[in-house]
Amino acid sequence: MIYKRRKERVEHPFGHIKKNLKMRQFLMRGKEGALAEVALAATSFNLVRMVNIFGGVQSFIGKMNSLRQNVC
Repeated sequence: MIYKRRKERVEHPFGHIKKNLKMRQFLMRGKEGALAEVALAATSFNLVRMVNIFGGVQSFIGKMNSLRQNVC
């Protein structure tokens, strides 16, 4: 039961980053470089997830435009 929950929550993002983004090793040296690469990979994963949650690219752009118009 615990392994199943872990697999659902944690391993999906890492699997996506490794397989789809083809990020199997760090390209930069040092801790700062590795942290920067992880941050970029996590950000790209979250952006792709947001687009999918909103129902695709066109729907996502529409939602972002409506948010921008409400702010201005």
